[in-house]
Amino acid sequence: MRKIALLAALPLLLGSVALADEVVSFYNIPVQTGPGMVTYNVDLTGGYTMGMLDWNGFATAFQQYTYGSELLLELSGPLGSTQIELGSGSSYYPGAWFSGTSGFFNQAGDPAGTWTFDFWDDYDDGGDGQPDAQWDEIHFTFNEYMPPPPPVYTFNLDTDPGWGTEGQWAFGQPTGGGSHNYDPTSGYTGDNVYGYNLNGDYVNNMPRYNLTTGALDFSGYTDVQLEFQRWLGVESASYDHAGIEVSTDGQNWASVWEHTGSAISDSSWQLMNYDISDWADGESTVYVRWAMGTTDSSVTYPGWNIDDIVFRGIPEPASLLLLGLGAILLRRR
Repeated sequence: MRKIALLAALPLLLGSVALADEVVSFYNIPVQTGPGMVTYNVDLTGGYTMGMLDWNGFATAFQQYTYGSELLLELSGPLGSTQIELGSGSSYYPGAWFSGTSGFFNQAGDPAGTWTFDFWDDYDDGGDGQPDAQWDEIHFTFNEYMPPPPPVYTFNLDTDPGWGTEGQWAFGQPTGGGSHNYDPTSGYTGDNVYGYNLNGDYVNNMPRYNLTTGALDFSGYTDVQLEFQRWLGVESASYDHAGIEVSTDGQNWASVWEHTGSAISDSSWQLMNYDISDWADGESTVYVRWAMGTTDSSVTYPGWNIDDIVFRGIPEPASLLLLGLGAILLRRR
């Protein structure tokens, strides 16, 4: 990994410093009600192929019903431009931490050059033409592209892999039903997904129901990762829940990811990646499950939709040797 220091002189900032791949930090940024009003330029050193863009930061709202999803960034530079939703869908007051990842520039090339950051709010909650929020701090990491491990198992869901389902988990084509941005009407690729209630929302007062893979063998692999396309709607974790868990015996489960904080309301497919190496590396029997629930007594969302599931891992040297010997024996037959 490259370690690069970046210092940018930006108005209204206390400072901006980049470390690691390249990190740009902003402080005390007032969010205006429209693009083109709070714009800063930063020069990236580059010299690498850019991968994901990550961000995290804390914003203070001046209006009680300011929504995190209203806080936006127009980002443009040598590799193109994109609009990024920096917050989440729920209202917050007086402030909240936000984080996220964008794969828009993944494998897009060298980011060297001038990048423009334009912070804005797409709705004036106060109705007074004044900022609704201020970013106390926010940090953007331009990550060097690292090729993922090769696939071990791929489930594109063109056909049903026959995984275990509970409650309203089902394999098939979603119908675009539900509320809060709705379900999709097809998979990320092809028609089918695994989803919770393919025809709409999950229900109130629901226990936890799971979609569970069959047994997966990673006995010859390290750095095992779970990758899939997600379209998820779930109310704030104060009320409703969703998660991902892993097990090596089907009885004892460890949390890979658990929904926390504000509501999630995907309106497009999101590529997700989770490191499950702590549990899966070298194991001959591994199960993964997606959980929906528990839920409270009011407000429902469309729940999980998942597609194009890939388990990745790096073959251990011994496994590569066995593969090579197997190929030699086959040629001699």
